[in-house]
Amino acid sequence: MTDAPLRILRLCDARPGHEKQSLGFVQGLKAHLPVACRNVQLYDRPGGALDRAALKHASDTSRADPPDLIVGAGHRTHLPMLWLRARRGGRTVVLMKPTLPIGLFDLVLIPEHDAAPAGLNVLTTQGVLSPIVDPSRIETDDTDVPAAGLILVGGINRHYAWHSRRVARQIGQVLRAAPQLAWQVSDSRRTPEDFPRALAEESEVPLRHWRDTGPDWLPRQLALVRDTWVTADSASMLYEALAAGSRVGIIELPTLRAGGKLQRGIERLDARGVIARSTETASLGATEPSATPPMQESLRCAREALTRFYPERL
Repeated sequence: MTDAPLRILRLCDARPGHEKQSLGFVQGLKAHLPVACRNVQLYDRPGGALDRAALKHASDTSRADPPDLIVGAGHRTHLPMLWLRARRGGRTVVLMKPTLPIGLFDLVLIPEHDAAPAGLNVLTTQGVLSPIVDPSRIETDDTDVPAAGLILVGGINRHYAWHSRRVARQIGQVLRAAPQLAWQVSDSRRTPEDFPRALAEESEVPLRHWRDTGPDWLPRQLALVRDTWVTADSASMLYEALAAGSRVGIIELPTLRAGGKLQRGIERLDARGVIARSTETASLGATEPSATPPMQESLRCAREALTRFYPERL
Protein backbone atom coordinates (compact mmCIF):
# COMPACT_ATOMS: atom_id res chain seq x y z
CA MET A 1 0.00 0.00 0.00
CA THR A 2 1.21 3.49 -0.82
CA ASP A 3 0.40 6.76 0.94
CA ALA A 4 0.50 8.78 -2.30
CA PRO A 5 -2.98 9.91 -3.38
CA LEU A 6 -4.55 8.46 -6.49
CA ARG A 7 -4.30 11.14 -9.18
CA ILE A 8 -7.50 11.68 -11.17
CA LEU A 9 -8.47 13.89 -14.08
CA ARG A 10 -12.26 14.24 -14.10
CA LEU A 11 -13.53 15.56 -17.43
CA CYS A 12 -16.80 17.51 -17.30
CA ASP A 13 -19.19 18.33 -20.17
CA ALA A 14 -21.53 20.81 -18.39
CA ARG A 15 -24.41 18.31 -18.35
CA PRO A 16 -25.57 17.93 -14.72
CA GLY A 17 -26.60 14.29 -15.08
CA HIS A 18 -23.22 13.32 -16.52
CA GLU A 19 -21.26 15.31 -13.98
CA LYS A 20 -23.18 13.75 -11.09
CA GLN A 21 -22.18 10.31 -12.33
CA SER A 22 -18.48 11.08 -12.51
CA LEU A 23 -18.66 12.88 -9.16
CA GLY A 24 -20.23 9.81 -7.58
CA PHE A 25 -17.46 7.59 -8.94
CA VAL A 26 -14.74 9.92 -7.61
CA GLN A 27 -16.47 10.07 -4.24
CA GLY A 28 -16.51 6.27 -4.23
CA LEU A 29 -12.75 6.25 -4.80
CA LYS A 30 -12.26 8.75 -1.97
CA ALA A 31 -14.11 6.41 0.37
CA HIS A 32 -11.43 3.76 -0.21
CA LEU A 33 -8.15 5.70 -0.37
CA PRO A 34 -6.65 9.21 -0.60
CA VAL A 35 -7.46 10.94 -3.89
CA ALA A 36 -6.18 14.07 -5.63
CA CYS A 37 -8.77 15.03 -8.25
CA ARG A 38 -8.54 17.81 -10.83
CA ASN A 39 -11.80 18.76 -12.53
CA VAL A 40 -11.42 19.78 -16.17
CA GLN A 41 -14.39 21.80 -17.47
CA LEU A 42 -14.30 21.05 -21.20
CA TYR A 43 -17.48 22.97 -22.05
CA ASP A 44 -19.08 26.05 -20.52
CA ARG A 45 -22.61 24.83 -21.36
CA PRO A 46 -24.31 21.76 -22.84
CA GLY A 47 -23.71 21.76 -26.57
CA GLY A 48 -21.05 24.47 -26.36
CA ALA A 49 -17.71 24.41 -28.12
CA LEU A 50 -14.80 22.45 -26.68
CA ASP A 51 -12.56 24.63 -24.51
CA ARG A 52 -9.27 23.68 -26.12
CA ALA A 53 -7.34 25.91 -23.72
CA ALA A 54 -8.75 23.97 -20.73
CA LEU A 55 -7.82 20.67 -22.38
CA LYS A 56 -4.29 21.87 -23.16
CA HIS A 57 -3.89 23.19 -19.61
CA ALA A 58 -4.91 19.78 -18.24
CA SER A 59 -2.28 18.17 -20.44
CA ASP A 60 0.43 20.68 -19.52
CA THR A 61 -0.18 20.43 -15.77
CA SER A 62 -0.13 16.63 -16.03
CA ARG A 63 3.34 16.57 -17.57
CA ALA A 64 5.09 16.36 -14.21
CA ASP A 65 2.11 14.86 -12.37
CA PRO A 66 0.54 12.30 -14.72
CA PRO A 67 -2.91 10.95 -13.89
CA ASP A 68 -3.63 7.45 -12.66
CA LEU A 69 -7.23 7.61 -13.87
CA ILE A 70 -9.00 9.77 -16.46
CA VAL A 71 -12.74 9.75 -15.72
CA GLY A 72 -15.62 11.04 -17.82
CA ALA A 73 -19.33 10.63 -18.60
CA GLY A 74 -20.98 11.67 -21.86
CA HIS A 75 -19.83 11.21 -25.44
CA ARG A 76 -18.25 14.67 -25.63
CA THR A 77 -15.65 13.58 -23.06
CA HIS A 78 -14.57 10.48 -25.00
CA LEU A 79 -12.07 11.90 -27.49
CA PRO A 80 -10.49 14.25 -24.91
CA MET A 81 -10.02 11.26 -22.61
CA LEU A 82 -8.22 9.28 -25.28
CA TRP A 83 -6.11 12.30 -26.27
CA LEU A 84 -5.00 12.88 -22.67
CA ARG A 85 -4.19 9.20 -22.15
CA ALA A 86 -2.05 9.17 -25.30
CA ARG A 87 -0.11 12.21 -24.09
CA ARG A 88 0.09 11.64 -20.33
CA GLY A 89 -0.76 8.00 -19.65
CA GLY A 90 -3.20 6.75 -17.05
CA ARG A 91 -6.25 4.55 -17.42
CA THR A 92 -9.55 5.73 -18.84
CA VAL A 93 -12.85 5.09 -17.03
CA VAL A 94 -16.02 5.86 -19.00
CA LEU A 95 -19.43 6.05 -17.37
CA MET A 96 -22.33 4.96 -19.60
CA LYS A 97 -22.09 3.13 -22.91
CA PRO A 98 -19.68 5.10 -25.13
CA THR A 99 -20.33 6.17 -28.69
CA LEU A 100 -16.81 5.05 -29.64
CA PRO A 101 -15.77 1.36 -29.64
CA ILE A 102 -15.71 0.00 -26.08
CA GLY A 103 -12.30 -1.58 -26.62
CA LEU A 104 -10.67 1.87 -26.82
CA PHE A 105 -11.18 2.43 -23.08
CA ASP A 106 -9.66 0.71 -20.07
CA LEU A 107 -12.91 0.37 -18.10
CA VAL A 108 -16.49 1.09 -19.15
CA LEU A 109 -19.33 1.26 -16.61
CA ILE A 110 -22.62 0.50 -18.38
CA PRO A 111 -26.06 0.39 -16.73
CA GLU A 112 -27.72 -2.99 -17.02
CA HIS A 113 -30.76 -1.41 -18.73
CA ASP A 114 -28.45 -0.49 -21.64
CA ALA A 115 -27.91 -4.21 -22.33
CA ALA A 116 -24.20 -4.03 -21.57
CA PRO A 117 -22.10 -6.29 -23.79
CA ALA A 118 -19.79 -8.81 -22.21
CA GLY A 119 -16.15 -7.79 -22.06
CA LEU A 120 -13.16 -7.84 -19.75
CA ASN A 121 -13.22 -4.03 -19.62
CA VAL A 122 -17.00 -3.78 -19.02
CA LEU A 123 -18.57 -3.42 -15.57
CA THR A 124 -22.37 -3.60 -15.43
CA THR A 125 -24.06 -1.22 -12.99
CA GLN A 126 -27.51 -1.08 -11.44
CA GLY A 127 -28.64 2.13 -13.06
CA VAL A 128 -26.48 5.22 -13.31
CA LEU A 129 -24.01 6.21 -10.61
CA SER A 130 -24.90 9.02 -8.23
CA PRO A 131 -23.16 11.26 -5.70
CA ILE A 132 -22.78 9.73 -2.26
CA VAL A 133 -24.99 11.30 0.40
CA ASP A 134 -24.00 10.98 4.05
CA PRO A 135 -27.01 11.99 6.18
CA SER A 136 -24.81 12.41 9.25
CA ARG A 137 -23.10 15.37 7.56
CA ILE A 138 -26.37 17.24 6.96
CA GLU A 139 -26.65 19.88 9.66
CA THR A 140 -30.12 20.92 10.77
CA ASP A 141 -31.59 22.58 13.83
CA ASP A 142 -35.11 21.44 12.99
CA THR A 143 -35.48 18.73 15.64
CA ASP A 144 -39.29 18.85 15.79
CA VAL A 145 -40.20 19.07 12.10
CA PRO A 146 -42.53 16.38 10.70
CA ALA A 147 -41.24 13.65 8.43
CA ALA A 148 -40.81 14.97 4.91
CA GLY A 149 -41.55 13.83 1.39
CA LEU A 150 -40.17 14.99 -1.95
CA ILE A 151 -41.61 14.74 -5.46
CA LEU A 152 -39.21 15.24 -8.37
CA VAL A 153 -40.77 16.09 -11.71
CA GLY A 154 -38.99 15.61 -15.03
CA GLY A 155 -40.57 16.39 -18.35
CA ILE A 156 -40.46 15.83 -22.08
CA ASN A 157 -37.94 13.26 -23.32
CA ARG A 158 -37.63 10.63 -26.03
CA HIS A 159 -38.65 7.64 -23.90
CA TYR A 160 -42.03 8.66 -22.45
CA ALA A 161 -45.12 10.57 -23.49
CA TRP A 162 -45.64 13.54 -21.17
CA HIS A 163 -49.03 14.78 -20.01
CA SER A 164 -48.98 17.43 -17.28
CA ARG A 165 -52.52 16.83 -16.02
CA ARG A 166 -51.95 13.08 -15.77
CA VAL A 167 -48.75 13.61 -13.80
CA ALA A 168 -50.42 16.18 -11.56
CA ARG A 169 -53.30 13.78 -10.80
CA GLN A 170 -50.84 11.10 -9.69
CA ILE A 171 -49.01 13.62 -7.52
CA GLY A 172 -52.31 14.57 -5.92
CA GLN A 173 -52.92 10.91 -5.19
CA VAL A 174 -49.51 10.55 -3.55
CA LEU A 175 -50.06 13.65 -1.42
CA ARG A 176 -53.50 12.52 -0.26
CA ALA A 177 -52.16 9.07 0.63
CA ALA A 178 -49.55 10.51 3.04
CA PRO A 179 -50.89 13.81 4.42
CA GLN A 180 -48.75 13.46 7.53
CA LEU A 181 -45.59 14.22 5.54
CA ALA A 182 -44.27 17.72 4.86
CA TRP A 183 -44.17 17.59 1.06
CA GLN A 184 -42.15 19.52 -1.50
CA VAL A 185 -42.53 19.32 -5.29
CA SER A 186 -39.65 20.34 -7.55
CA ASP A 187 -39.55 20.58 -11.34
CA SER A 188 -36.63 20.39 -13.80
CA ARG A 189 -35.34 22.02 -16.98
CA ARG A 190 -37.51 19.68 -19.04
CA THR A 191 -40.81 20.36 -17.27
CA PRO A 192 -43.41 21.92 -19.63
CA GLU A 193 -44.80 25.37 -18.88
CA ASP A 194 -48.34 24.08 -18.33
CA PHE A 195 -47.36 21.86 -15.42
CA PRO A 196 -47.56 24.45 -12.57
CA ARG A 197 -51.20 25.19 -13.42
CA ALA A 198 -52.05 21.48 -13.57
CA LEU A 199 -50.37 20.91 -10.20
CA ALA A 200 -52.23 23.84 -8.61
CA GLU A 201 -55.54 22.19 -9.57
CA GLU A 202 -54.58 19.06 -7.61
CA SER A 203 -52.76 20.42 -4.58
CA GLU A 204 -51.84 23.50 -2.59
CA VAL A 205 -48.27 22.26 -2.12
CA PRO A 206 -46.04 24.95 -3.68
CA LEU A 207 -43.82 24.11 -6.61
CA ARG A 208 -40.12 24.77 -6.14
CA HIS A 209 -38.67 25.84 -9.47
CA TRP A 210 -35.33 24.30 -10.43
CA ARG A 211 -33.80 27.76 -10.95
CA ASP A 212 -34.40 28.48 -7.26
CA THR A 213 -32.33 25.50 -6.10
CA GLY A 214 -28.56 25.38 -5.81
CA PRO A 215 -26.27 22.41 -6.52
CA ASP A 216 -26.47 21.21 -2.91
CA TRP A 217 -30.25 21.46 -2.58
CA LEU A 218 -31.21 18.03 -3.93
CA PRO A 219 -28.56 15.98 -2.02
CA ARG A 220 -29.59 17.78 1.17
CA GLN A 221 -33.28 17.07 0.64
CA LEU A 222 -32.68 13.43 -0.24
CA ALA A 223 -30.71 12.98 2.97
CA LEU A 224 -33.57 14.39 5.04
CA VAL A 225 -36.79 13.10 3.46
CA ARG A 226 -38.53 9.83 4.19
CA ASP A 227 -40.23 9.29 0.82
CA THR A 228 -39.23 10.40 -2.67
CA TRP A 229 -41.46 10.06 -5.74
CA VAL A 230 -39.89 10.53 -9.18
CA THR A 231 -41.48 10.70 -12.63
CA ALA A 232 -40.49 7.69 -14.74
CA ASP A 233 -38.45 9.75 -17.22
CA SER A 234 -36.02 11.01 -14.56
CA ALA A 235 -33.46 8.20 -14.39
CA SER A 236 -30.71 10.31 -12.84
CA MET A 237 -32.93 11.55 -10.00
CA LEU A 238 -34.36 8.05 -9.48
CA TYR A 239 -30.97 6.46 -8.84
CA GLU A 240 -29.79 9.45 -6.83
CA ALA A 241 -32.75 8.96 -4.49
CA LEU A 242 -32.02 5.23 -4.21
CA ALA A 243 -28.36 5.98 -3.45
CA ALA A 244 -29.45 8.31 -0.64
CA GLY A 245 -31.50 5.57 1.02
CA SER A 246 -34.85 7.29 0.57
CA ARG A 247 -38.02 5.24 0.10
CA VAL A 248 -38.65 5.67 -3.61
CA GLY A 249 -41.78 5.56 -5.74
CA ILE A 250 -42.30 6.00 -9.49
CA ILE A 251 -44.91 8.28 -11.03
CA GLU A 252 -45.86 6.42 -14.19
CA LEU A 253 -45.82 7.77 -17.74
CA PRO A 254 -46.90 6.08 -21.00
CA THR A 255 -43.90 4.71 -22.86
CA LEU A 256 -43.21 5.79 -26.43
CA ARG A 257 -41.48 2.51 -27.20
CA ALA A 258 -42.21 -0.75 -25.41
CA GLY A 259 -39.14 -2.20 -23.76
CA GLY A 260 -37.17 1.05 -23.77
CA LYS A 261 -34.06 1.18 -21.60
CA LEU A 262 -35.54 3.39 -18.88
CA GLN A 263 -38.59 1.15 -18.68
CA ARG A 264 -36.32 -1.91 -18.41
CA GLY A 265 -34.47 -0.30 -15.53
CA ILE A 266 -37.70 0.44 -13.67
CA GLU A 267 -38.98 -3.10 -14.27
CA ARG A 268 -35.78 -4.53 -12.75
CA LEU A 269 -36.07 -2.28 -9.70
CA ASP A 270 -39.73 -3.25 -9.33
CA ALA A 271 -38.85 -6.95 -9.52
CA ARG A 272 -36.32 -6.44 -6.71
CA GLY A 273 -38.95 -4.77 -4.58
CA VAL A 274 -36.98 -1.56 -4.05
CA ILE A 275 -39.50 0.89 -5.55
CA ALA A 276 -43.23 1.57 -5.47
CA ARG A 277 -45.25 2.44 -8.56
CA SER A 278 -48.23 4.73 -8.97
CA THR A 279 -50.89 4.90 -11.65
CA GLU A 280 -54.01 7.00 -11.76
CA THR A 281 -56.06 4.01 -10.59
CA ALA A 282 -53.58 2.28 -8.27
CA SER A 283 -54.17 1.95 -4.56
CA LEU A 284 -51.29 3.75 -2.89
CA GLY A 285 -51.83 1.65 0.21
CA ALA A 286 -50.58 -1.34 -1.78
CA THR A 287 -47.74 0.50 -3.44
CA GLU A 288 -46.30 2.63 -0.63
CA PRO A 289 -42.50 2.90 -0.83
CA SER A 290 -40.68 0.49 1.44
CA ALA A 291 -37.46 1.15 3.34
CA THR A 292 -34.45 -0.28 1.51
CA PRO A 293 -30.69 -0.01 2.10
CA PRO A 294 -28.98 2.72 0.06
CA MET A 295 -27.86 1.58 -3.39
CA GLN A 296 -24.08 1.71 -3.02
CA GLU A 297 -23.13 1.51 -6.70
CA SER A 298 -20.59 4.34 -6.56
CA LEU A 299 -18.72 2.58 -3.76
CA ARG A 300 -18.92 -0.84 -5.41
CA CYS A 301 -17.78 0.33 -8.83
CA ALA A 302 -14.94 2.40 -7.40
CA ARG A 303 -13.65 -0.58 -5.44
CA GLU A 304 -13.90 -2.80 -8.52
CA ALA A 305 -11.84 -0.30 -10.54
CA LEU A 306 -9.19 -0.16 -7.82
CA THR A 307 -9.12 -3.94 -7.55
CA ARG A 308 -8.51 -4.21 -11.29
CA PHE A 309 -5.94 -1.46 -11.68
CA TYR A 310 -4.35 -0.71 -8.31
CA PRO A 311 -4.95 -3.64 -5.90
CA GLU A 312 -1.80 -2.75 -3.98
CA ARG A 313 -3.44 0.52 -2.87
CA LEU A 314 -6.35 -1.17 -1.12
